[in-house]
Amino acid sequence: MPIYRFRCKECKTKFEKLVGMVADSNAPVCPKCGSENLEQLITGFRSKRSQEDIMAEMEENFHGVNMDDPKSVTKAMKEMGSALKDEEDFGDNYDLMMDRAEQEVYKGAEKK
Repeated sequence: MPIYRFRCKECKTKFEKLVGMVADSNAPVCPKCGSENLEQLITGFRSKRSQEDIMAEMEENFHGVNMDDPKSVTKAMKEMGSALKDEEDFGDNYDLMMDRAEQEVYKGAEKK
């Protein structure tokens, strides 16, 4: 059964709804504000990956990372975020958070 992703036009909440013969056939409503004013988001097809596949990809992303170099660590963290985006919703600001973390590390190093 497909899972459709929606965004509420009122409160901007994103959510998913399972549809199909067994699923609830009622029109979707926002779980946060109850609005029916929704837009369906275009999403790619995805299949559930095993934990082993996810861990192997993350290990590959950290192979050769210089843990003393914030740029190297940030790059690996961004790649890890990309690997996990299908499994977890980090929100739209994950890369921005990693950039800010990198800047904070450099600021801390400059103060020493």
